[in-house]
Amino acid sequence: MAGNINASGNIILTALGQSADFSTCNGPIATSGGSIFINAGAVGFDSSIIDINHDLSAAAGSVNVISLGLLASSVSFNNAAVNAGTTVNIVSGAGAASDINFTNSPVTAGGNISILTGALATSDVNIGTGSAINSTGGSVTIASGSLIDSDVVIDSNVTGATFVDITSAAFLGGSERIDIGNGATIQGGSGNASGNGVILNSDTVNLGANATVATTASAILFEGGNRLNVAFGTGAQVTSVGGNIDFNTNGSPTAINITGGTNGLISSNGGTGTVGLNGAGNAVLVDINQINGCIIGTGSSI
Repeated sequence: MAGNINASGNIILTALGQSADFSTCNGPIATSGGSIFINAGAVGFDSSIIDINHDLSAAAGSVNVISLGLLASSVSFNNAAVNAGTTVNIVSGAGAASDINFTNSPVTAGGNISILTGALATSDVNIGTGSAINSTGGSVTIASGSLIDSDVVIDSNVTGATFVDITSAAFLGGSERIDIGNGATIQGGSGNASGNGVILNSDTVNLGANATVATTASAILFEGGNRLNVAFGTGAQVTSVGGNIDFNTNGSPTAINITGGTNGLISSNGGTGTVGLNGAGNAVLVDINQINGCIIGTGSSI
């Protein structure tokens, strides 16, 4: 445990060893001129837990929180604000059941923000209420485990000055999903090298009531691995400014099922852009309230 630490240079806190844990105590950890590095566990060993319950601040540097464990090696933030002048890097254990959780814990960085869970199954990212993620000068990348049944659940706003890239594992085609909760907004800015400001990679994307996916100067891409199911709740919308909206890229078609009935708005660049439905040899079904834009696409049926 460590806390109530102030420094002008780097702060390095390491709990090494089999099943080694780390937690904060007694107050914030802050540096005015360096970076913060918190590491726990050992490669190849399970159950290394990191609990951050106090603020982390690196005014001129980066904040790095990494669980080195294998299975069941999670990272949790509770009532703890994270602020970095440059980048934020948060990584949970390399194996299954290694979640990252935020509760009343906003993250703000001047550069890129990276939130990555374990590479195997059932390693989720849960961004709870009061935990807005905001990169004022870079991108936000959020990814759950790379195999199966690893979800990304977002109940706070996520904003990237360049782009926001969210991936829920779809390698083996399980029940993984991206859930954008009621009233939450995912917003990208100028876009990545491909011109996309928001990229949502998952077989299933659920938009809750009044949830918004938007860009200010770039395109939006929904990308399925084995299929692409997108569900719109009441008042949910996908709105691009300065770019088009695509459901699958031309080179990676899957069946597409976009639902909402009397709910749901898709608006591509104020109605002057395209809405691409790339199903190729697969069925494409769209049943929502309103689409503003020119619909283009391929499929065995549309």
